[in-house]
Amino acid sequence: MFSLFRKLWSSLGCWLLATRGISCEALTRLLIDYVDGTMLGGDRARLDSHFTDCPNCFAMMRTYRQTIDLSREISCDSMPSEIRLRLKRFLNEKMWERYPPL
Repeated sequence: MFSLFRKLWSSLGCWLLATRGISCEALTRLLIDYVDGTMLGGDRARLDSHFTDCPNCFAMMRTYRQTIDLSREISCDSMPSEIRLRLKRFLNEKMWERYPPL
């Protein structure tokens, strides 16, 4: 019962934020600028406010930041060549799905 209440409260909280600040969906589109520090002050303050009130978005931002930090520590030399080739093929396929050639 408590879990259901917490999910409902979280959804309600995110809806309230969307009506007076920024929606969770809009926040995800701005996350890269927030994490890399290129976001302007007013927008950054809106996201900071959202993170204060929305634990789901705060957790997503922390995970996103940690993923970027960890990926910077990985060198191409430490990845086995077969994995590197599979990853390259996968990324190319996804890129062509999203941005087909003209």
